[in-house]
Amino acid sequence: MLGPGPAPPMLGPGAAPPMMLSPGPRPPLLLGPGNPTTYTWDQISRMRQPQLWEERQTYMQQVYGPT
Repeated sequence: MLGPGPAPPMLGPGAAPPMMLSPGPRPPLLLGPGNPTTYTWDQISRMRQPQLWEERQTYMQQVYGPT
């Protein structure tokens, strides 16, 4: 028959249990400047139809690539 085993070590008076430290701050993501576009999104947003729809589609293709 097995006994309860050895007792765990006790902390001395005034000793605190060990603390878990959180990891340090992460470095920022290094993103490139992105693909060049004909117009900025703000310029496109001020356009009127039908140029607005056409330029939004062109902008998306320039940023994310053709589908």
